[in-house]
Amino acid sequence: AELVVMVLRWLPEDVTVHNMDLEGDRRKQLLMVLTQALPCILPFLYKTLEVHFGEAVRLLQLNNMAAARQHAAVVTATLNTLLAYVEWAPVNDMASSGLIEGCGFLLSSVDFRLLACEILKQIASRRKPTDESASMFDSAITRVFEVLNGAVQSLSVTAEHENDLAYTACLCEAMVSLGSQHLQLVTNDHFPVYIQQMLGFLKHDRVAIHYPALLFWLMLLREMPSAYCMSGKDGLLRHDSTFNGGQVIPGQSEKGKKGRLPAISEEVYGTLLDIVFLWLLDKEMANDANEDELSSSGDYNNHRGRLLEVVRLLTVQCPVLAVSKISLKINEYWDNSVQHNLRLLEGTQRLLETIFLAVFDERNLSVTALPAELQAKVEGILKMLLTSKSTDPSLVEIHGRHLDAIGPYLRISPPSALHAVEKLFELLISLPIIPKGLGHDTLAVANSRARLQICTSFLRIAKSTDKELFPYVENIAKTVAQLQQQGQLLQAEHNLIAEAFLIISSTEGSQQQAEVLDWFFKPVRDKWGKSEWQDHFLSGPTSLVDLLSMKPLHSKPNEEMWSIFHTLTFFERVLKICAAQNFNYSQKVPPGIVSIESLTADHPIMAYLLCIIPPLLKLLRCLHCLWSPARRNLLPCEVQEALLLSKSEQATLVGEAISKPPRGVPFTMDRNASGIDHCEGRETEIRNWLRGVRDSGYSIIGLAAAHFSNSLFVHTDQTALKTALLENVEAMDFRHIRQLLHSVIIPIVKACPYTCWELWTGSLLAEVLMHCEKVLSLSWANLIREGAVKSNLVSCGKGGVGLRNEVMEEKMLRDLTRETCSLLAVLANPAFNVGLPSAEQLLQQNQIELARTEIPFQLDSNCLMRFVIDHHSIAMASLSISNQALRWPDSEAVHKAVVFCGATVAFAIASNNIELQKFVAKDLFASVIESLTIESNASAQGELVNLFRIIYLPLSDNLEYPKQILRSLPSITSETLVAFDAALSKTSSAKEQKQLIKSLLLSAGGCQLRALISQKNATIITNVSNHAIGSYQMPPTNHEEEATIGLASMI
Repeated sequence: AELVVMVLRWLPEDVTVHNMDLEGDRRKQLLMVLTQALPCILPFLYKTLEVHFGEAVRLLQLNNMAAARQHAAVVTATLNTLLAYVEWAPVNDMASSGLIEGCGFLLSSVDFRLLACEILKQIASRRKPTDESASMFDSAITRVFEVLNGAVQSLSVTAEHENDLAYTACLCEAMVSLGSQHLQLVTNDHFPVYIQQMLGFLKHDRVAIHYPALLFWLMLLREMPSAYCMSGKDGLLRHDSTFNGGQVIPGQSEKGKKGRLPAISEEVYGTLLDIVFLWLLDKEMANDANEDELSSSGDYNNHRGRLLEVVRLLTVQCPVLAVSKISLKINEYWDNSVQHNLRLLEGTQRLLETIFLAVFDERNLSVTALPAELQAKVEGILKMLLTSKSTDPSLVEIHGRHLDAIGPYLRISPPSALHAVEKLFELLISLPIIPKGLGHDTLAVANSRARLQICTSFLRIAKSTDKELFPYVENIAKTVAQLQQQGQLLQAEHNLIAEAFLIISSTEGSQQQAEVLDWFFKPVRDKWGKSEWQDHFLSGPTSLVDLLSMKPLHSKPNEEMWSIFHTLTFFERVLKICAAQNFNYSQKVPPGIVSIESLTADHPIMAYLLCIIPPLLKLLRCLHCLWSPARRNLLPCEVQEALLLSKSEQATLVGEAISKPPRGVPFTMDRNASGIDHCEGRETEIRNWLRGVRDSGYSIIGLAAAHFSNSLFVHTDQTALKTALLENVEAMDFRHIRQLLHSVIIPIVKACPYTCWELWTGSLLAEVLMHCEKVLSLSWANLIREGAVKSNLVSCGKGGVGLRNEVMEEKMLRDLTRETCSLLAVLANPAFNVGLPSAEQLLQQNQIELARTEIPFQLDSNCLMRFVIDHHSIAMASLSISNQALRWPDSEAVHKAVVFCGATVAFAIASNNIELQKFVAKDLFASVIESLTIESNASAQGELVNLFRIIYLPLSDNLEYPKQILRSLPSITSETLVAFDAALSKTSSAKEQKQLIKSLLLSAGGCQLRALISQKNATIITNVSNHAIGSYQMPPTNHEEEATIGLASMI
C-alpha cells in the first residue's frame, strides 16, 4: 500500500516539480490523464487513510508497535501524496471524496496533524473558480474553516514542544490563508471568534506564529476605510448597514465583486494596539527564543517596519485611541528613567512619530478643525514634554527625539512649535560642554552626543514646520548669538542650527535666504579670504601636516583643524539645499550642450561659493600630496596610519557586520554623518578629518559644476583645479580615485558647456582615463593570472593580511572598474551626443551604406563622442578600457561598458572612420565573443549578443575581420557562415537576428560559452520545439574537435 501511494505521488510531481526533462505535449498528456483519474485516485487515498489509520490505532491498543508503525507509514505516505495533488486538483473533488473531513479528523492525532493541517492550508489558499462550481467551492471552504476553527479552539496555549509549535504555526498560516482569500465566507456569527483567534496568534511570543498573523492584520487594515470604527451591543463588533456596498473583501475575483465585512469595534482596535505595543516595546528588550528567527538586522527591521505600519493603519482608523495609548506609555516610562525605561522610551519615540505622521500628515487639518478630544490628548503629550526636566544625557537625547517626533502637529500650531524650540535650547543649556581628557571622558562623550541630537531635533522640526517658524527666526537667532558669545555652542552644533535657519528662510524668498547666508558665511568669507590665513595653513603639505599634528591645548580639540572640517561639511549641506532650489539651465535645455554665454549667477550662494573654491583647491592639493611616496614616508606616524583603512572600513569591504557600541559606551562623534569612525585616538581623528574634508571638498566641486556652473566654468582657474585634483593622481589608492570620479569628474563632464570642453573636459579626462587604464589593466591581469590584485595603490591597513587582504583589494578594484565604466557610459549618453544616431537607428534606416562611402555622417560640434575620438589620448584610453572591460569577470562593469561600445560602433559607422571601424570589427568583436565565455556575464548576454549584431551586420561585408574571427571558432566553416549570412538577410527582425546569432555561437562554442548556456538553463521553454529558420540550419557541435587556432584557444 505504501509503494502504491508513493507511485501516485511521483506522477503529479513529474508535472509540478520535476518537469525539466518533460516536453510540453507529454506534460499536458500526463496532466490530462491524472485529472481524468482523480475521481478514482482521491477516493482511493481517502479509503487508504481510513483503513490504515484505523488499523494503526487498533494495533496500538493491542501494543503491537511494529505493525502499527507500518500502517502509520502508509498514512504518512498517503498524506504526502495528497500534498502533491492538493495544489492543482479541483477543491470540489477533494471535498466530495471526504478528504477534508478525513484531514480534519487527523488533526486530533499528534503524529499526523502537521501534514493534515498542511493539506487544509493548501486548500484554503486556492482561488475561487468563476464557473458554475463556485457554490460548491464555497461550501468546501466553509467546511475547511469550520474544521480549522475547531482545531484552533482546542490548541494548548502552554505547549512549548517544537512539534506543537510547528503545528501551531501551520494552523496559523492556514487561518491566514483562509482570511486572505475567503474572508467573505466567514459569517457574522463566526467573525468575532475568527478575529479573536487572529489576535491570539498575533500575541504569541514566537515569531513563526506571530508573523503570519501580522501579515493578515496588515492586509485587513489596508482594506479598511478610514475612521471606520463601530461598537456593537456586545462591545465587539456591529455590522454597518449604512456603509454603501460594504467593505471590499480581499480574494474577490477580478470582476469587481464585493463582499460585506462586519465592522471591527474600538475594543478590538485597542487590543490590537496593545499587542503591537507589546512587541515593539517589551519584546524589543530580549527574546532568546526569537534570536534565530530574527537573526539578521534586515529581518528585524522588516518586522519592526510592519509593526509600525499596523500602528499607522490603526491610527488612521482610530486616531484618538492611538494618541491615548501612546500618551499612557510615555507617561508610564518617563516617570522612572532607569536604563530599562530608556530603551523603552526609544520605542515610544518611534511609535509617537508614526502616530503623529498618520494623524496630521495624511489629513488637511488645522488646530481649530481637530476634534476636541484629540486636541486635548495631543496637548497633554506636548505639555508633558515641555514641562519634563532632566540633566541625564541619555534622557535628554531621547527627550529631543520625542519633541521632533511631534513635528507634524507643530506644523499646524506655530506657537507650540516655538515652545518646542525654546525647550530644545533649555535642554541644550542643561548639558555643559565638558572637554575630554580631564577624567570625565564618558560623561563628555555622552553630553556631546546628546547636544548634537538636540540640534538635530531642531533641524527636523524646521523641516516639519517649514515656513511656520519664520516669524520667530529673529528671536531664535538672538538666542543662538547669545549662546555663541557665552561659549555654549560648538561649531558642529552651530552648523546644524544654521542649516535649520536656511530651511526656514528658503520658503520666504531669495532676499531672506541671502540674509541668513550672510549671517553664517560672512565670517567664513572674511577669514578664508585672507592671504595670511591661507599662507599659514594652506601654503603646502608641510603646513597641513603641522595643522594635523598640532597638539590640543588644555584638553581642548585642535580648534583650527576642526573649524576647517565643520566649515566644509556645513557648506556642503547648505549647497545641497540650495542646489535643490536652483534648477539653473539644466531644467531648460539638455545637459552638456549649453554654451558658456548662457550661464548666469542667480542664487545668493554663488558669492560664497566663489570665495570658498580657491582656498578649497589649495587645501585639496595639500591633502593629495600626503599620499605621494616622496612625502608619505616623512609624515608623522599617526598621519601615516591615518592614510590606511580603518578596521570598520575593512569590515565593510569584506562584508562583516559592524557592531555598534551600546548606549552609554563613549565614542567620539567628529562628524554627524554615517560612515565615520566613532572611536577614540589621534590616528582615527586624523583619518576622519582627512576623509571628511576630501569627500566634502569633492562634493562641493561636483555640486558647483552640476547646479552653479557659472561659479566653476567661468570664475574658477581651470589650471589650479586640475593641479589640485590630479597632480598626485598616480599616488591615489583605488577608493580615492573612485571617489574623485564619482563626485568630481562625472559631474563636470555632465555639466560642462561644449564651448568649454577643450579647456575643462579634455584636460581632465585625458589624465584620469590614462591613469585608470594603466592601473586597471595591470591589476586585472594580476587578479586573473595570479588570483590577487597585488597593487601598491591599495592601502588595506594593519588588519589586512592574507586572504582578507586579497578580498579587500578585489572589492576596491571592482568598485573602481565600475565607476570608470560609469564615466564611459556618461560619455556615450545620447543627451551629450547631439546628431549621433544609435547603431540600431542606423540599421533600421538602412544607413549601413555609409560605411561603404567616402561621405561621413554630419555630426554636430556638440557631440561628445566626436570630441572623445578626436583627442588621441582620451580615445586610446577609453577604447582600451571598454574593450578590456568586456573580458574582465565583472558583469556590472560589462553592462556599463557595453553602452560606450555601442556608441563607439555608431560613431565608427556614422563618421566613416576607417581606423575606428577596424578596431570595432577586429578587437571589439573578438572581445564580445570572449565576454560570452565568462559565466558571470549571463545577465548581460542579451546586450553582448546585440553588440555582436550591430558590429557584424554593417561591417562584415567590407571588413574581413568578423568572419575571420568566426571561422577560427570550432565547428564554423565558410559554408556555415554563408548559410548564416543568408538567414540574416532574410529577416529584418532584431529578435530573430539575435536568435540566429545565439544559435551560431552555441553550435561553435559548445559548453565554453558559459554566459549563453547559463541564460538558456535559467529560462527553459518546454512547449516549443526547435525549428530551423528559413533554409539555414546550424551544424551539430563536434565535441571531439580540438582546434586551437584563433579564438578557439580561449573558448
